[in-house]
Amino acid sequence: QKRSGQPPPGRCHSCNTTETPEWRRGPDGARTLCNACGLHFAKLTRKRAQVAAATVHDTNSSDPGDKEATRRTDGESESIQLID
Repeated sequence: QKRSGQPPPGRCHSCNTTETPEWRRGPDGARTLCNACGLHFAKLTRKRAQVAAATVHDTNSSDPGDKEATRRTDGESESIQLID
């Protein structure tokens, strides 16, 4: 399905390719990345969001080296012990 509203951009902002089956949204806006770079960018964005959502803080335990990470997924919290 081709979009007739806008002409395809000239080059991918990441790898400079001019031909791709689909143009994807990148950090510079819509239709700025080729298909491969757009999928890679989306994967990195999801991974960074997961890391940012996981907060690491010290617990009130007897060992100051113990740390606990809390990860939120779908409104539920999950705690795990981290080993240094």
